[in-house]
Amino acid sequence: MNLDPSEEKTVYCIDDQYSVYAEAVAQMLPDYTVIRAGNRAFDYLGRGAVAEVFATQAFAALETGLAKYWYPQYTATVVIAVDRDMTEVVINSWSDLPGSGEMVGHILVPHLNRELTLAAVSYGLEGEAFTLKAAAKMLGELNSLKRYSQNFYEAPLLICYDYYAAQMIKGGRNLEVIVPKEGTFTYEKGLISNVELSFSREVDSMESILLSSGFRLLDGRCDEKLYPGAEAYKNAMEISDYSYLNAISMNATRLSRRIILGTHWYTSSNGVEHMYFVLIFLVILVIWIASLMNRLADNNKRKAFLCAGILMLGWMLARLISYQLDVSTGVRRYIGYSYYLFRLSLPVVFVWLAHIIGRSEEKIIVPWWIKAFSAYMLTLILIIFTNDLHSLQYVYDFSNPNWGNEYGNGLIYPLVNLSWQLSFVVVFILLLVKSRTCIRKKGLLFPLVFIILLAAYQYGYANNIPIARESDWTMVHCVLILLFTESLVRAGMIPVNTKYKALFAHSPLGMQIVDTKGEPVLSSGAAMKVNNKTIMNAAESYPQPSYLSEAMMLFAAPLTGGFALWQEDISEIKIIQKEIEESVNKLKAATSLLAQEEKIKRSAQEEIEKTQLLAQLEAEISEHTNTLAIMIEQIEQLDNTVDVDRTKGTARIALLLCYIKRRCNLFFKEREANILQANELAIYLDELSEIAEYSNVRIIITNELEIPLEIRRATVIYDFFYSIIHWAACQESINIITHLGIERGNLVIGMLPSVDANSYQMENTLEKSIAQAGGTYLIKDLDETLGLSLLFSHGSEGYA
Repeated sequence: MNLDPSEEKTVYCIDDQYSVYAEAVAQMLPDYTVIRAGNRAFDYLGRGAVAEVFATQAFAALETGLAKYWYPQYTATVVIAVDRDMTEVVINSWSDLPGSGEMVGHILVPHLNRELTLAAVSYGLEGEAFTLKAAAKMLGELNSLKRYSQNFYEAPLLICYDYYAAQMIKGGRNLEVIVPKEGTFTYEKGLISNVELSFSREVDSMESILLSSGFRLLDGRCDEKLYPGAEAYKNAMEISDYSYLNAISMNATRLSRRIILGTHWYTSSNGVEHMYFVLIFLVILVIWIASLMNRLADNNKRKAFLCAGILMLGWMLARLISYQLDVSTGVRRYIGYSYYLFRLSLPVVFVWLAHIIGRSEEKIIVPWWIKAFSAYMLTLILIIFTNDLHSLQYVYDFSNPNWGNEYGNGLIYPLVNLSWQLSFVVVFILLLVKSRTCIRKKGLLFPLVFIILLAAYQYGYANNIPIARESDWTMVHCVLILLFTESLVRAGMIPVNTKYKALFAHSPLGMQIVDTKGEPVLSSGAAMKVNNKTIMNAAESYPQPSYLSEAMMLFAAPLTGGFALWQEDISEIKIIQKEIEESVNKLKAATSLLAQEEKIKRSAQEEIEKTQLLAQLEAEISEHTNTLAIMIEQIEQLDNTVDVDRTKGTARIALLLCYIKRRCNLFFKEREANILQANELAIYLDELSEIAEYSNVRIIITNELEIPLEIRRATVIYDFFYSIIHWAACQESINIITHLGIERGNLVIGMLPSVDANSYQMENTLEKSIAQAGGTYLIKDLDETLGLSLLFSHGSEGYA
């Protein structure tokens, strides 16, 4: 990396009141210039210098490549120092502090002391998973009892580093150094550099310099007159997880201000919140500007408000950038000066806005007094930007290392604040005069309150009153200006539309706005003149209308200082209502006729559907009914002496009657549902089997089906079963074994007669039904007989 040659032989040590490390470094590095300064180590490294840091900073610098070398040289343990000339209280731990009854001083300077000391106290109270909250709560309780003070070195009890206490002891103070028994942290301190340091003395000599200077070495060696014994330091732990420490330490400032000191409840408390507050306000500001632009119709007022919004955006962005920079840099100082570029420009925009209200866009000119006012504000801005030459606005002591935070106010500082404040008073008066006829008197309270708040805040901030001084100066100003502007709009002092007269005059609607005396303020050409009594009657009945005539309604809505009137001619509505009434009557008559027609058509359709259904049923069973008639005729022709033939004939007739009955039943089920339960089909088959026994046909049925069947296929199975039984009934005594189940994923009904089945011939009608249902008829030669089966392949609908 490129280093500044002028800084290569410079060591920056932390400007610490109770540290002589700078003097020790001057002895160890005699070729280097040693300077006491603020803890801005990374800035010094970038300039090529060497810097004193804590280990937490050193490891961060090494990991990110900001530094190459780290030389730890002494330790800093967070302890409790008890002044025995001031108190005899017994202190052994952090938890003894609240009950001690003594004032506790907490040493927070220089940089990082707040974070590291709070971490040590919290570690003792919470353990390894410390969060800083326990320490903040304990110290907050002490502060509420008025027994806590930050950077108060004369307190009887001190929370500080052990080397602080050692230097105080060397200075003659009677301190007892307590390493809390719950635990604390020991931090290493030393030098980081981007070049290897060549210490001119031997290691022993360097250690002697540090020991004689009152420091405790990394191995624990120290002056026993200044530090507790080695046994006490067993409770002091060295931090190992610096990432966790750095993450937790980000909350130190917020917890210190809010929990310990009880401040900053109404403003941002640390850098993270500073940025969040700005971003939230910027979002609100942009939304507000967009809303205002939408509410304004006058182009000049839109431009003025847009300019004011841009100035506030610039002001907040300058504030956001400045918080990211070191306070003791020139860039930060001039960004601070730029605040006034936006701040002092805002009154000029508001004065111009007050001037253009009530004027037409074509007749606006810039008067001399606005030009003079603008020149005056520009002069103040130039004086502030050249402050380094004359210190009229701010007085900086650049010899003070902390000049960025410790500075005074110059001669024109009160003039700038007074000019800014009076500008908004003038704006308020101008708007008050211009809007006196349409103002909302109760709304005047709010802009007055915001002007008073602005003045009070300016005074409080300038005089270091805590509630004002601890707040965010820019944020408070911008919020108050935004609220002040919106209150002017809400009070009617800034009209949000100047096109009302043209709108009303050219409107075809009968509308008008009148004052309390009934005199029109804004009126359309179609509006009727009405007297005050009529207006009052309409206002009393609002939101219900008041009738000027049978076909003319009047509405009167109360407004501030008058009424909004509008009239509605309902004569055409009356005509339309009459036409609608006639149409409704006609529709009712037509609907009645249509209903009767539909009823007749429905009855006719039902008869047609019944006829069609009977025709379909006839087609299904006609062949069987014909067969039944023939069988009955044949049996009547038999001689009464042939009992056997008559018995068998009667059995076949009963069998056919049962089949026809169930076949009709299945026919109607097909029209009602798509499936048939397997157990219901089994009942039908058993029924045929029982009747078949009267024809000397004995059937044994085994059923393994549990799944529902597609009803058409169940019908085909029933037809097939009856066909076999009918053939068997025409034979001599026959036994048939029937099996219904699933084989290899296929639905199968198999029938094995006890005689040769070659004489069985399937009817064409049944063959077609089987094919249409997706089935297959199989004949298997089983030596002495034939097996007849009907198969529906795997995947067929109706079973799974």
